[in-house]
Parts: sequence; structure tokens; C-alpha cells
Amino acid sequence: SGLGAGLEDVTVYNPSGWEQPYVLKAAMLSIKVAWWPFLHRRIEITKMILRDGAVVIERDARGRLNLADATGARPAAAQTPLTDVQRLPSSAGAQPGTTALAGLRIAEVTLQNMSIIFIDRLDVAGQSIVTAASDVQLQLRAVPLGAPIAIDMTARMLSDSSRNVRLRGSVGPIPESLALASVPLDLQLHTTDVRLDKLTPY
Repeated sequence: SGLGAGLEDVTVYNPSGWEQPYVLKAAMLSIKVAWWPFLHRRIEITKMILRDGAVVIERDARGRLNLADATGARPAAAQTPLTDVQRLPSSAGAQPGTTALAGLRIAEVTLQNMSIIFIDRLDVAGQSIVTAASDVQLQLRAVPLGAPIAIDMTARMLSDSSRNVRLRGSVGPIPESLALASVPLDLQLHTTDVRLDKLTPY
């Protein structure tokens, strides 16, 4: 019920300069938005579901993340003014150095049967270290920038068994510039059957 949309075979491509073709791929993306804020030109997502796909996070040799590029996070000096046609209602009045995501509010995000793949080129010179979590079931509640985000995730990671990782707690606040290096974490990790030999490059 309510105002929403469902998309199949969704791909969000990486900006140029990254080795992997996409940052997000999913068989289904379902979004439901609140009706009253929508009438006032504000997007408040009450529920978002991503199913059957992968999120690919890359970190280059200088420590930059493809997520920041994909969401348009840029220093103020690198930004170009938006025209009236290009301007999004949620970014109206945004300060330099912030993103169009700054005004976005999401009540609940759910990932079902997704993989999260981290490709790291920073820690070992000349090498790409790949760490993957598969069969990810993830739920985030209250996802605005600038406030802690509650997280509950189960997944299979560094293991040959079934789901062996449970992660609960909070992440953030995430700054509007999407600078992730200093984001505070308050998490509890429960895990079993972890193959630590897969972490030897670190």
C-alpha cells in the first residue's frame, strides 16, 4: 500500500577510473515513500528493499572509496553549480562539500540475499585484497546522515559453513561529506568458524 515503485535488474555503475564495472547490482529494488512529504517536494523513504545482488566497495591506493564517487561527494572546490533543471528538491540549500543525499531520510533499509564485496588496494602495495560477505541479510533503521544508524546483519564471511556472522549495534553519525575514515562504530560481533588464514594479507 502507499506510494512506491519496484524495479528489476537494477545496476548502479561505477564512475570512470574504477576497475569494477558497478557499485551495486540487484535483481529487485523496492521503494516506498511517505505521501505527505512527497507533496511538499521532500523525499522520505519509509522502506527500501534490495534483493539478490551485490554491493562492490573499492578502495584505491590513495584510500579513496568508490562509494563517495558514486554518490557525488566532492570537495566544495570541485563542485559545479547545478542548473534549476538539475537541482533536486532534497539538496536545496545544501552547503558546499555536501551531497544530494544530505536531505534524504530513510526509515528502514533491508538487504536480502545480497553480497558485500570489499576490494582493497591500499594496505598491500600492488595487490588487490578481496574480502566478501555472502548471503547477507541486513536491516538498517532510521538512516539519515548526521545521526547514528541502527544495524542488524547476518552473513557468511571468511567461512566455508553457512551464515556465521551476526553484527548488531550502530554506525555513525556519517558526515554529509561521506568521509568514512572517522565514522564511529558501536557494534557487537558474534562469529564462529572463521578462517583467519584468509586475512593473512593484512
